[in-house]
Amino acid sequence: MKASALGKTLVEQSGAHADKTGRVQVLPDCSHPGPSRVFVVGDLMRLDDLPGVAEVAMRRARTPPG
Repeated sequence: MKASALGKTLVEQSGAHADKTGRVQVLPDCSHPGPSRVFVVGDLMRLDDLPGVAEVAMRRARTPPG
């Protein structure tokens, strides 16, 4: 199983890290660890050893201020 090609694009353009399936490594709030406010959720995210599904994102994400 491979992640969306969008993950590869994000990795190439931002310097993010991805696992062997192409899922993008995120911080505990599902944000990309770069300077921009990019969030990666669902089957494109890699967080610890949790599965890349929307339920994990819903439980982990926080609403950004503002």
